[in-house]
Amino acid sequence: MKEGLAMIVRIVSILGSIALAGGFTLASQPGEPLTMEDFVVVMPGITIERVAARVEGNPCAVSTFANPHCLYPGPVGRFADGTFLIPDEFTYPVGCGDDSCAHQEIWLVGPDSSTTVVAYLANRAAPGNRWDDGGLMSAGVDAFRGTAVIRLRTSSPSTVGGTPPYQAGQELLLMRGFVTLAEVVQTFAPQAGGLTYRVPALPEGLPAADHFDTYWGPLTRPFTFANAQPLQCGYPAAPPKPGDCLTVADTVPTPAVGEGVYYVTAATYQGQRRFGRKYMNGAFSGRDPSVLPACQ
Repeated sequence: MKEGLAMIVRIVSILGSIALAGGFTLASQPGEPLTMEDFVVVMPGITIERVAARVEGNPCAVSTFANPHCLYPGPVGRFADGTFLIPDEFTYPVGCGDDSCAHQEIWLVGPDSSTTVVAYLANRAAPGNRWDDGGLMSAGVDAFRGTAVIRLRTSSPSTVGGTPPYQAGQELLLMRGFVTLAEVVQTFAPQAGGLTYRVPALPEGLPAADHFDTYWGPLTRPFTFANAQPLQCGYPAAPPKPGDCLTVADTVPTPAVGEGVYYVTAATYQGQRRFGRKYMNGAFSGRDPSVLPACQ
């Protein structure tokens, strides 16, 4: 049996917690290509991972329209709550050689035209009167899973010519943590001290959610939800809207080395309760909500 995405697991090994979304890596240095690690994520719960490593050469530099793998910046598709992403460039007056630097920004635009910066990448000055330049090109979103794929183009231009220290290239990046269609996809962030997720458009397939209940329990063999314990009940105070970012404080003690705990969130709408699905004998079905204890 495989459990659905409404549950996440935190396991502690001799190297520390290994069930985290994303990880810590060093950013590049001036004179090196800008990479995924140079992005600054502003929106809570959003993570970025590399799908394809940087490739030398820039197939989009000569003729974008002639290359089906290249797309100009623009909306990359709508999520389940009607919001969509726009990669854009914002210039600011800080010198990069003889040119100005820029922020490569990713915006989330709402149905009411409100805008929120999701993440940004700052161009920077580099040795030899050059600058490390990044450009964002749209690729598409997955409204069901709440993910977006962004193509990052990197180069090292100069106003005085000469041979660049590296060739132009591209990375394909995957962003997670946007509004999903149905599943509650939780992110465990130790630096934030809790769990974060965005309210789906159809929480666990329900038309809406009146409230959520989050549980935790120790990992055992055989696995069971019968040992689940309430972590936070009946939140938020008012019925949430799709796209709301909810955070649950994690008060669970850190598991011993080699042990782990799970977290699971149930949605309730007009007395009907669901908490994800399971895969058994080649078919998906909803989990039995009666195995969870009352949450008060």
